[in-house]
Amino acid sequence: MRIHRTLSFYLSASDHKHEKSVRQSGIVNDELPKFASAAVNGADVIKDRKDLFPGMIELRCRMVPNFIDGVTAAFDAQMTYAGKTLIPTPLFSKERLPISSVSLVYCGDGFFQKAGKRQFFKGYRFQGDSLDECRLSYKDVLYKHPFLVPKSNLKLSTNIVKQQTIVDPPGIPDVQALFPYGGGFYEGIKIEDIQQYFCMVSSNSTHTLVSPHGARSLASQGLSCNQKGIQKLQRMGNVMLLDVLQKPIAFSIVEEIAVGSVQCVVSSKDNQIMNYTSIKSGDTYLKVDYMVRFF
Repeated sequence: MRIHRTLSFYLSASDHKHEKSVRQSGIVNDELPKFASAAVNGADVIKDRKDLFPGMIELRCRMVPNFIDGVTAAFDAQMTYAGKTLIPTPLFSKERLPISSVSLVYCGDGFFQKAGKRQFFKGYRFQGDSLDECRLSYKDVLYKHPFLVPKSNLKLSTNIVKQQTIVDPPGIPDVQALFPYGGGFYEGIKIEDIQQYFCMVSSNSTHTLVSPHGARSLASQGLSCNQKGIQKLQRMGNVMLLDVLQKPIAFSIVEEIAVGSVQCVVSSKDNQIMNYTSIKSGDTYLKVDYMVRFF
């Protein structure tokens, strides 16, 4: 028998200095936080033991950024225009480096729901209400979401051929390249803004220029991160994604939570198991300071 359960998360963002909570929608302050919902898929269990497991689990977590390494941080971009080598520019600002991944880390406590009653728990064990000492099997890092980053310095050339501008790469008339640029993260960022970035390389008369663009903004102009070839954007014209992976790209960790990438397992004393998998569904509100919740 297939049993459906619910896995919930309380999420907060942190940097290397201290934890900073985030909201699904709004500013981090003393207001009521907004919660984004999620439902889950369960494992097969024996029918007469289905009440052994919690009907819902809520795990308090934090978002931990993993910044790009020093080698990647030192990459630059250089444009050659009509045979003239322009002054290169660093790909990244030292004040705001992108991230190569972000980890969803379990903080060690949360809530479970049984027979309509919501109860607090700490660590890995659920007790009471005939739960028979069910245990949460987990790792500190529940999920690690990767972002695409540059693999090398970016070197491009621009030439005018028969009144057409050709930037190489991609080497196609009137088409600009978009390169992976890592993920965006800063202190106090809202979880939905932790997303993949791409960059475009251009120039003025003397210098190479680099302009980053968030995946959500690009998508609003018509970009599909999972489409090959030339794409026409509303404001940027014809573009082509370069150096991207073949597998589908998620814009943000919110999307990964929504499609069930975050999972955990609950086991009973007699070794029956239930798998919990997050997916986004609706919205609700709960008065918990500085937290954002997924059911």
